Amino acid sequence: MNENKLTFSAVWNKAATVLKGNWCIAILAVLIHMVITGSLGQFKPWGGIINLLITPLTSGLMLFFLKLSRNESRDLGSLFAPFKDYPRMLWGNLRMTIFIILWSVLLIIPGIIAALRYSMTIYIMLDNPGLKAGEAMKQSCELVYGCKWKLFGYGILLSLLCITAGILTLGIALIWLVPFCNCFYANIYLALKNERPTAPANTVAAAEENQTPA
Repeated sequence: MNENKLTFSAVWNKAATVLKGNWCIAILAVLIHMVITGSLGQFKPWGGIINLLITPLTSGLMLFFLKLSRNESRDLGSLFAPFKDYPRMLWGNLRMTIFIILWSVLLIIPGIIAALRYSMTIYIMLDNPGLKAGEAMKQSCELVYGCKWKLFGYGILLSLLCITAGILTLGIALIWLVPFCNCFYANIYLALKNERPTAPANTVAAAEENQTPA
């Protein structure tokens, strides 16, 4: 397997190639997501609960960029497709969030590691209709095995880029950077899935046993 596909420059170039000619539809998808979540979040004191209940919309945004990266579809209907499988997708988001919070209660570093380990869970669920959340989380651990800190570094770089560019351009650059980051992460998933061998099942199982919160 060729891990050069997982370098920052390789994923960056792939995301840029995907978005070439697709910027308008990508920006529109992000705007639709932001308008819906932002509007519903204004209904205090229930805004947080409402946004929690519509987390499948975020999964839909991930699906949109996943299909775009595969050159399968530019259909904005992908944003709402996870609602057709609402209980499973909602539980996938909730279960992943609960595990990350439990780890974060211990210390910041375990919380970060948990977030990285489970970062591919939703992509895996989108790719495998019917797959249970727990199994998807396990597969995510296998998929990112050996490269969690590389992914952490990529996240830091993108965050610094967004913060710096956002400040320098008074937020204007984020119109392009937010869709780009979504596309970037979709292509990280594709690079992990297609280019890297997963960890041996017994290795991941041992790691799970050693790191399960009390």
